[in-house]
Amino acid sequence: DEPEASWLADGVFATGSLDGFAVLTQSMQTFAQNLQAELHRSLGVAWSSVWDAMLACYTGDRTYEFHLDNPRGSGENGLPDNGVRLTLCYFINPHWNPEDGYCGGGLDVFLTDPASPPTSASAARRAPRLRIAPHADTLVAFLSDRMAHQVIATTGDEIWLCLWMWCVDEQAVAEFPTRMLERQSLWEGGGGGMREDDFGEAGSIGGSSGAEIESLRGAELSECD
Repeated sequence: DEPEASWLADGVFATGSLDGFAVLTQSMQTFAQNLQAELHRSLGVAWSSVWDAMLACYTGDRTYEFHLDNPRGSGENGLPDNGVRLTLCYFINPHWNPEDGYCGGGLDVFLTDPASPPTSASAARRAPRLRIAPHADTLVAFLSDRMAHQVIATTGDEIWLCLWMWCVDEQAVAEFPTRMLERQSLWEGGGGGMREDDFGEAGSIGGSSGAEIESLRGAELSECD
């Protein structure tokens, strides 16, 4: 989903040119850490690390994918767990004006039951939708395998920025590629497969696989002009 994005790793912060982003990233990590005990107690959600933040730029005449960051399923027909547990996004757009009635680059979150993943993509789409404007200093946090979401379509050349962060179970992340290959081998052998109503790409995070996201950590993809 992110045609223009940069990973903000420690090496980038070491240059001293992005001190504000370094402080913001640390604050988001601290916020996530403070949530972990309660999420583990109430919902059984836990993670072992927090990935580097990703600064995404949304602009142009574009629509964006409806997805779960961790679309894991149950049984042999479901996708394996990609390890992503909690998603955070922080909007950085002081130019957003509520009087314009435009929310492009913001986020639609579909409010399914947080106690368990949605049973299908269509079930998630039927859930009440919370529309979040891309206003500066807005922080959103949701469970990666239970809340489907979609970046709101953009128009024109105005730039909308969002800082994304993911809390992950590193063991599950490491096991995902092998488990995905095993699942695909099973499907090819006639052991079932994804249903038409399942969420799309295996382990998608904004349209990329969990393995692809992991391989790109710390690597700059491109920059917003």
